[in-house]
Amino acid sequence: MTDTLLSSQVYLRHDEVAGSYYLFCLDSGKHYRLNESGFEIVRLAQEGKGKGDIVKWMGETYNVTIEDCQRDVDEMFKFLSENKLLNK
Repeated sequence: MTDTLLSSQVYLRHDEVAGSYYLFCLDSGKHYRLNESGFEIVRLAQEGKGKGDIVKWMGETYNVTIEDCQRDVDEMFKFLSENKLLNK
């Protein structure tokens, strides 16, 4: 696979009671609140899925266009990259 993988220092948490999704970076101590689709994108990246597989899964799961999924996945990977949450 040629896609960049998520850093092993990233930890995800879904607080079912509050209905909130979080991403924690163990290196920096920072945390980020995510929406459900952002959480799923990061979860799939953490499992080693590439962008193409994530886009396909999102489209099938949420019944939205591939273009919308591609935009969401690209935005999330940009966020992850800008916050140094991806392996190089």
